[in-house]
Amino acid sequence: AATAVAMAAMPQPTTVGEFNASVRSVAPGIEKLTPAQRSSIVGASVNGRAFIGKNVANNSKLAHRYAKPVPPIPGQAPSVIDETPAGTSKMYARSGDGFMSFYGYILPHDPNGQILNTVMADDNKTIYIQDPVSSAIAETWVKGTVKASKVSVPTGQYIMYDPGEGYGAILAAGKLTEVEDDGDIYLTYVMDETVTDITFNISDDGSLKLDDKYSFTFDASDPEGEVNPEYIVTVFWDDDKSWAGYADYNTAYTPFDDVTNSIPEAVVFSDWKLSSVNVDSEKPVTTFVSVGIEGDKMYITGLYRDMPEAVVAGTITDGKVTLESNQYLGISNIVYLTYFVGGTYSVETFPDPDFGDYNEVTNVATESVVFNYDADAKTLTAPDNAALYINAGRANVDTGEGISQFAYYFGPSLSEFHEVAATPATPEILEFGDYFDDYGYIGISMYIPTVDTEGNDININKLYYVIYTRVDGEEEEFVFYPDEYVGLEEMNIDEMTEVPYTMQIEGYDGVDIRYGGEDVFFYTTLPDAYGVKSVYKGGGEVHESPVFWLETAGVNNVLTNGAATVSAVYGIDGIRRSEMSHGLNIVRMSDGSVRKIFVR
Repeated sequence: AATAVAMAAMPQPTTVGEFNASVRSVAPGIEKLTPAQRSSIVGASVNGRAFIGKNVANNSKLAHRYAKPVPPIPGQAPSVIDETPAGTSKMYARSGDGFMSFYGYILPHDPNGQILNTVMADDNKTIYIQDPVSSAIAETWVKGTVKASKVSVPTGQYIMYDPGEGYGAILAAGKLTEVEDDGDIYLTYVMDETVTDITFNISDDGSLKLDDKYSFTFDASDPEGEVNPEYIVTVFWDDDKSWAGYADYNTAYTPFDDVTNSIPEAVVFSDWKLSSVNVDSEKPVTTFVSVGIEGDKMYITGLYRDMPEAVVAGTITDGKVTLESNQYLGISNIVYLTYFVGGTYSVETFPDPDFGDYNEVTNVATESVVFNYDADAKTLTAPDNAALYINAGRANVDTGEGISQFAYYFGPSLSEFHEVAATPATPEILEFGDYFDDYGYIGISMYIPTVDTEGNDININKLYYVIYTRVDGEEEEFVFYPDEYVGLEEMNIDEMTEVPYTMQIEGYDGVDIRYGGEDVFFYTTLPDAYGVKSVYKGGGEVHESPVFWLETAGVNNVLTNGAATVSAVYGIDGIRRSEMSHGLNIVRMSDGSVRKIFVR
């Protein structure tokens, strides 16, 4: 069975203001926006040229690899405020609804849980707002004024400009309009130039609420109704005034003052194994966290790999450990206020004659998760349907809604881990894809076991893998360099052969190395074979597995491996396509098997 999940793509830099909006803007959960998917706007094509990559309109990894940022030309580029203005900073939590553009198509965007930064100038009249459209994350600022319990932000301000391409993105009001093109009539948003200011009302509690002009109420009595707000706060391209596809409506900003948990200096941490359940395979999933105990308090770090130092605190009482929901962990992925949330989950399986059974998971937020705690054995056991979530924004524990997870653990249990030296089990390369001619990269998918040769768990924080290539009989370790793997430069790594199991790094157009070795991408031509071995450095010793080899010579790519050929290609919407496109493709093979192929 397969489980449908909403993936959150990672940020990508561009020229002015380190523009990140192209794909970062999808919130990790999308359940509450299900009605918006029926909008006649959602799914429509839009001019998606610009918020992706460095001066590159297409999405080729090869093009991104060689694209270079073009410095602004003095006197020619419009003004973009990309430095934090002077004044008093204040943070808000965003809420509302919106749209975003993904590879030229409009998708719903959920801004709930995103941060909004503002700066009030010393005159107490001038206010600066960072990224006024929640899905267009440029890390740049627009300027407004505060007067008579209102904030007014003039339209026409640039939030991004690319001097190399000669166009930029400007803030504006968009009006829903019927447009005719080659005899076809469709809905889109056009710039309403009569709107000169975007206004917010200031509430008594300090919240900012977008003017009612930009409100839309979904008719709950008509579940098949469309979501097409008449006005939106949005972004247009300055050269042709075409809609960029990024927008907000129903927007409110609430003052934010939550603080993270602190750890007493006396706390000593040890490694614990966190076991959970994969709802598809029904097999256990193992990761490692750090646990410290001081008096009646328990502290857990490492629940979210992107925030390894984030602290979740629990209370020990009468053989129980209680982890309260909505503990603030910090800011992740540039813009998201991230929380720990406890809850429950349930799984329902549905038959699909074309692609096989699939699972739908229902997530419900609760006030807390309570573990049974054995202090002598150092174990924590939760109810079977319990779940731990690393969440974008607070969840509503009264209604159970608001689960929008970056990470989750179903049926969790924890136990103290005692590390010993061990030989890691041999990894495997599962498949490869040769997209060098079309997209400039080759990808391999691997399985790196997290057990030793006896089947015992090993500490993934001390597990590494090494990739080999074989060309004309010559075998050598593959070396990762920061000129091709830009994420290494951010980590100050000059070269790397041993890849940590827990490493995930981003490139110009997505993930270059995925956590656990699940996917690794290369920017060289196809070798005769790829190899991989595991290296474990636990227990004060170093042990290596044998090298596993996958021959590639004579095989075009994974799609033509063996006798099976491609018989049909579908998108995740179930619509048949003439060929594979960017994103996830469901591919039916001539032998009846079905593959999921992600083209970046």
